[in-house]
Amino acid sequence: MLTTGYGPAGPSRVIDLAKESAFDLGAIHVRPSAREVLLPKRRELLEPRVMQVLTALAQADGEVVSREELIERCWAGRLVSEDSINRCIVRLRKLGEAAGGAFVIETVPKIGYRLQVAAGWVADAPARLRPWSQVRAGWGAAALGLIIAAACLGAWLVARPEPNLRTAVLPFAVRGSGAEARAVQAGLQDAIISALTQQQVPTAGRDAAPRPGHGRARVLVGGDVEVIGQALRLRVRIDDARSGAMLWSAVLERPATQATALPDQAGAMVADVLHLAQRDFGHDLRKADPLVLADYLKVVQLTRLGPGRATELLQVERDLTRRAPWFSRGHSGLACDLGSSLQSQPPQIAARWRAEALAEVRRAQALDAYNGDAYLALALIEPQRAWAVREAHLLRGLARDPQNADLLTILASLDRSAGFGKAALPLQQQALMLDPLSPPKTSTNVYALIGTGRLTDAESLIRRGLKLWPDYAGLRRGALYARLLYGSPDEALAALRVYQTGDPILDPVAEQAWRSYVEDRRQGRRSRRTAELLVAAAKPTWSDSSEIVSALAQLGDVDAALKLANDLAVADPVYYNQPALFEPASAPMRRDARFMAVMSRLGLTDYWRSKDRWPDFCAEPGLRYDCKSEAIRVSPGTRS
Repeated sequence: MLTTGYGPAGPSRVIDLAKESAFDLGAIHVRPSAREVLLPKRRELLEPRVMQVLTALAQADGEVVSREELIERCWAGRLVSEDSINRCIVRLRKLGEAAGGAFVIETVPKIGYRLQVAAGWVADAPARLRPWSQVRAGWGAAALGLIIAAACLGAWLVARPEPNLRTAVLPFAVRGSGAEARAVQAGLQDAIISALTQQQVPTAGRDAAPRPGHGRARVLVGGDVEVIGQALRLRVRIDDARSGAMLWSAVLERPATQATALPDQAGAMVADVLHLAQRDFGHDLRKADPLVLADYLKVVQLTRLGPGRATELLQVERDLTRRAPWFSRGHSGLACDLGSSLQSQPPQIAARWRAEALAEVRRAQALDAYNGDAYLALALIEPQRAWAVREAHLLRGLARDPQNADLLTILASLDRSAGFGKAALPLQQQALMLDPLSPPKTSTNVYALIGTGRLTDAESLIRRGLKLWPDYAGLRRGALYARLLYGSPDEALAALRVYQTGDPILDPVAEQAWRSYVEDRRQGRRSRRTAELLVAAAKPTWSDSSEIVSALAQLGDVDAALKLANDLAVADPVYYNQPALFEPASAPMRRDARFMAVMSRLGLTDYWRSKDRWPDFCAEPGLRYDCKSEAIRVSPGTRS
């Protein structure tokens, strides 16, 4: 039986994977701290939540575990959907099948689930994978000391603890006076520790000192809170626990009226960067000195700031690969960012960056053949319209690294851009489940929900995301366009007031156009002036121009929408936000057969025909043409 947190009264704690011991299920060996399952002939990596559910079921030792207990132990009692639990159970059943039936998970109707190890597996298991009780039973007491010594050595060799960024969260200082600052300071440690626990980053208590049961921290989190006029300023920093060197810092400033959200926002930021570092370095954390960690955390910070910092980002990534040539994901990360930038560069620079990116991919794969990000880089290096080639790279990457949230996100993006929104949504949701505190993945989930018409769910996710990351550009942009295109006129105007204050999303020309659009919607009219303003606001190098196409289509000006869609496709596909063409607001344009000519310019009709896979809109009601026939008619290879 496993040594667990279960007792006669049921579950006693939320599962912290970093603190869970390895265990066996028949002939497979499970290491919760590494999220790793060792099958007889291969290794699989489980997403954190799935590993928590497996651990909870295994710790019940054959007893039924209710859905309520799973939620309490694996989701810390938070409200979760039935789908979230079902996805974990389905994944684990597939794992049991892949292990040749080593275990099964039985559904007990209206109660919960029971994990059962298949009969006969333990006796046939390799000696190193058998439970300790089975090994011990065949030996006499005289050999017990030798067995214990061998078991200790075997445990160190076979299941050494996964290196981690054990974090001590220090008390935050309060500069000056003020009840608001003290109130924020009081909640910071708990909020940061809670976020770290959610992201499976182990904590070492609330200070840097070694404590029984905590171990010594690898990094320290601390900072200070200060009242600045009518605002609160929070400084957060991550330091190396041994040298004291600063690894990362951030400053959050909020009006005093919004200060209560600061602890959760700080927790989300800290947990996001440390989770990524722990995930990407893996066993190589043992080699990472403070300078390497600082470079990596700077890369994450610049990535979160958006494409405007691309030059600085590439320089830091090059420094990181020189400083840590052994770091596979450092090389693949540089290749990914080179690949995503090269198509907007002049030809000579693009050629040079492409060669550099391919060289970095080779280095990454030589260091780690299972690094899925290397395949992600190959997909990003390809031209935008090489749909089938990009898809093939992504699928090969997922075959090597099936729980790679970034691969899932980009594959979902490709599907959405090709009109397969229904197929993209579960991929995007799986990516967010793997990386729940990622602002980019939260943002892309918002767009995926909008694309499938799930506007209420999208609005709920927007509110959650903006509570944690109110400054994140992708979420602010998603919130603005969701309300402009799908909210009431009053909601749209309110969004313009919010998102055009401070750091505006729209330039003055675009803002005027959108205000005219909202007024047309209020009046139930279609004015030539609004169409002219919207077209004038569209720019080939501005991805938001695709939303203007949607606005024209929604107002019923299909001719203007199709002309602009076509002009943008011809001008510069790098900046074309193609998923917007398949969102609900664009439906009037898709019902016109001329839409397929735009799809042909983007290379999509050939892609659909080569895969014999047809986009969601082909089954939409009111379509006045046959997708397959029209695709054949407009495809370049079939024109007379």
